Amino acid sequence: MNGRNNLENKKIVLLVIGIGFITLSYGMLAGTFELFPFEIYNKAKEIMFSEHSRNYPDKNAHIYDTNPADLIKISNQDEAEQKRNELIQFIWKDKSISNKFPSKIIENFSDSDYVDMPNLKQIDRILVQMENDVDSKIYHFIPNNPKNLAIIYHQGHGGDFLMGKKTIEYFVDEGYDVLAFMMPLYGKNNQPIVDTNFGKIHLINHNHLTFLDTDAFTSMKFFVEPIAQTMNYLEEKYEFDKFYMVGLSGGGLTVTIYSALDERISETYSIAGSYPIYLEATKPRPGHYEYLNMNFYQIANYLELYVLSSHGSERKFVQIFNEFDLCCYEGTWFKTYEDDVVKVIDNLGQGEFFIHLDSTHTEHKISQHALEIISTSIKNSLDTQREEEK
Repeated sequence: MNGRNNLENKKIVLLVIGIGFITLSYGMLAGTFELFPFEIYNKAKEIMFSEHSRNYPDKNAHIYDTNPADLIKISNQDEAEQKRNELIQFIWKDKSISNKFPSKIIENFSDSDYVDMPNLKQIDRILVQMENDVDSKIYHFIPNNPKNLAIIYHQGHGGDFLMGKKTIEYFVDEGYDVLAFMMPLYGKNNQPIVDTNFGKIHLINHNHLTFLDTDAFTSMKFFVEPIAQTMNYLEEKYEFDKFYMVGLSGGGLTVTIYSALDERISETYSIAGSYPIYLEATKPRPGHYEYLNMNFYQIANYLELYVLSSHGSERKFVQIFNEFDLCCYEGTWFKTYEDDVVKVIDNLGQGEFFIHLDSTHTEHKISQHALEIISTSIKNSLDTQREEEK
């Protein structure tokens, strides 16, 4: 009798495992090929996130008591230049952006992760070495059919820019030279052990960087110095017609900051990159060092960075938000400040500011839709410029 019961129990266990395997397999197929009940699940998720995207207005109603226009202290060209110069002084302790060049360039660098990119001619690896032995490793993706335009792509806190391979490949296929960056201490970049006034510290996340800050140095430099040195190198070796920036998440904030400092950047596209502090502060999780460095943002807050990134001859700053983003900056809170930033840019008389809402997915990423927005935006600007030059 016990033998028969054990046999029956084994059959039940095997049946449960089999059903589980079939369910899991079908679930994966349904998600991939949008089979039943994908549409029902997707609709339920859409409803759930549309509720979430309202950002609980009863809980955060205070955000509507903030008048963003009052926070923007830039009303003319002189004030814009003063803000920019103060930011540069804060980071480089000098009146100008870094004039340094990368420590090392390895041309035709081999990386098996990218050998399947059909329009890639070669990769050059760029090394930038900075204070406290912090480094930045940059890849220059050179297309087979270049159009003499360069895109600086900046990965976020996810890590290696390999995560952005789809974005890199998209622009290489379109003929852009792509310079791919990772955030300090992330991906291929090192994590040195440094001596501080608090003892030896292994730099493994951005909040550790605060222990390096002194009156003579700010770790905000680690986020922008690699770009500045790379820009200097590109200007010396190549003759690109224009430089663009594209960044995701923390990389979206980085390109926002850098383009506010350097007018050599024509257009900047920040995807799920930042909200102003009055919106940023609603998040339950603590922010990274570079998001909450109040010494920096007392000089120019996020809204003023948006203005500085937009302002200038043939310059444009574009934010793209994922409406149903599972990570960050979901919803439509940008509507609280969008019109105010546009009005400031219009009053300054030069530059453009736009916001796009991507409702095509629920991930924290640069979607195909976002890539098409960026590509179309750049092409429209180039077409307009060519028409004006005729």
